[in-house]
This record gives sequence, structure tokens and C-alpha cells, in this order.
Amino acid sequence: MISTATTQGPAISFLEVGLQLGGSHILNDISFSIEPAQLHCIIGPNGGGKTSLIRSLLGQMPHSGEICIEWPAGRRIGYVPQFLHFDRDLPMTVDDFMAIISQDRMAIFGL
Repeated sequence: MISTATTQGPAISFLEVGLQLGGSHILNDISFSIEPAQLHCIIGPNGGGKTSLIRSLLGQMPHSGEICIEWPAGRRIGYVPQFLHFDRDLPMTVDDFMAIISQDRMAIFGL
């Protein structure tokens, strides 16, 4: 584990992370660490597994191996996808949307 006692930001480590969808290996034995306050960029071709790696980090994809995020209690990691899939006819303001996604409980429109 990586200590974050004296720095800002999370420490993240991937240890032998793998992901299969159907019969295809999307990720295979991915291992690396990101120290607190470091900046990394994930690049690669379309279909190369970049989004699957991030979604595994967020707990949105079942994976093998270990992903460890070390950060003080109460902190969260945010993710802004390239495209949002929602009904464009839904009558909602940006403020309404932000209220919904930034709360742990049900948000009421207009707050």
C-alpha cells in the first residue's frame, strides 16, 4: 500500500487486473501504481480497453485482480464520460442534474 499521509490526492494501484466480456479478454494482467499528486494519461486506440479500465476502477465492471484506492475517508473519485446517455427530452436544468448526481440520497428538483 502507498501512504497518502503527507500528500494530496489518492494513491491508486492495479495488480494483475483482468477483464473478460463474453469470450474476449479486454484487459489482461494490468499492473501499475499512481502515487498521490501524480498525473497520468491513458491513451490507446478505439476499443483498446481504456474505458473498461476506468470503469473497473470505479467498480462498474467486474474484474479479476486487485484495484486499491487509498484516500482519506469521505473522499470520492468522479468520472465524466465522453458521452452521457439520457433522454434529451427530459425537462431538467444543469442545476437539477448536478443536484441529482452530487448527493448520496434522492435529490428533489429545484434544490
